[in-house]
Amino acid sequence: MPNMTTAEYLAYQQRRQPLTRQPQPVEDQPETELQEAIEDWLKSLGRECYYIRARMDKPTTCRVGVPDFFGVHHGRAFAIECKRKGRKATPEQVGNLLWAQLAGVTAGVAYTLEQARALVLGHFP
Repeated sequence: MPNMTTAEYLAYQQRRQPLTRQPQPVEDQPETELQEAIEDWLKSLGRECYYIRARMDKPTTCRVGVPDFFGVHHGRAFAIECKRKGRKATPEQVGNLLWAQLAGVTAGVAYTLEQARALVLGHFP
């Protein structure tokens, strides 16, 4: 049996508990709530997943169009741009997603938590 630190064990227990935040129906879910739901899910993956969330609601040094999430899950890179249902990605966002795809990154726009999970896990409908 592998040895675990107390922090690793607590993180393991936390991952096994269901998420407490219940997402709103997709039709009226603000983009920030979708981003928070995705971030909660990514956090629940623990050490299996490393990600960076680009927040454009605060002062930042990121260039325009950077996807909301960049990360690596089990050695495979992903980029996710979150959008509210009925909204489209800007030309800058589309361009950045295309550059990411050319570099071998699994990248796309997610309108729901399930679509974001599919991008990260590589299960495309």
